[in-house]
Order: sequence, then C-alpha cells, then structure tokens
Amino acid sequence: MLCRDAVWAQDATHVGRLPGAAEVSTEVATDRGSSATVIAAVGAPATGEDIVGHLEGAKKERGCLPLVWQTDLGSANTSAVVAE
Repeated sequence: MLCRDAVWAQDATHVGRLPGAAEVSTEVATDRGSSATVIAAVGAPATGEDIVGHLEGAKKERGCLPLVWQTDLGSANTSAVVAE
C-alpha cells in the first residue's frame, strides 16, 4: 500500500432512470493509495450539500480527509457550499 488517504479520486455516473423519468446516479470515491472505496452513494444526482455530507461521512469513518481530492468539474463539486 502506498500512502493511505493522500489522494481520493471521486466521480459520478448516470446509471439509469426510474419510472417517471427521475435520474439515478452514483457517487464513488476511492483512496488511490489503498484502492479502498471511501464514498459510495446511489440516488438522485448529488448537490453540493450531498457532496459535503459524503465527505463528512468519509472523514468520520476514516479519521481524516485526503491531502488531495480529485474530482471532475461537475456543478456539485464546484459549488459554493463545497468550496466553503
């Protein structure tokens, strides 16, 4: 194992639609050093508040946040609430 919790890589993907056209997405983040999954969520597309909640949950479980958090430039990841 390399350095645990140095870099987490996160991405979302569209996985389908529910009856009535509601979109279903996943948010997954992995620790690049240990390859452990640190965030796994399925539901409506994430908001900035959802991303913060996922990160807070992962921090509570792992005891820290990463030195580097890699994401795409999705609107939830670049929202003001996440920047705070």
